[in-house]
Amino acid sequence: MTWNFRVHKHTVESALGPETIYDVIEVYYNEDGSIWAYSHPYTLEAYEEFEWIEKDLQHIAEACKLPVLTDEDLPVANEEPPEDEEEL
Repeated sequence: MTWNFRVHKHTVESALGPETIYDVIEVYYNEDGSIWAYSHPYTLEAYEEFEWIEKDLQHIAEACKLPVLTDEDLPVANEEPPEDEEEL
């Protein structure tokens, strides 16, 4: 199973009405390239090494070059993995 960062566009309700926002999520893929799972919006947190921050920022920059995902592109939450997939 592979994964990468992707940009996710979605609409949220705010006090001013619906707002379109973008965030970065981790996306996990089945062997056939279909999306199996995804994370909550990614945040830069405490890192033990500076190089790890730099590497994550490079991966996020690569995500900006890929098509933006919408809710319609993502699987339903809590979907079980295919039986032939290994555990993460």
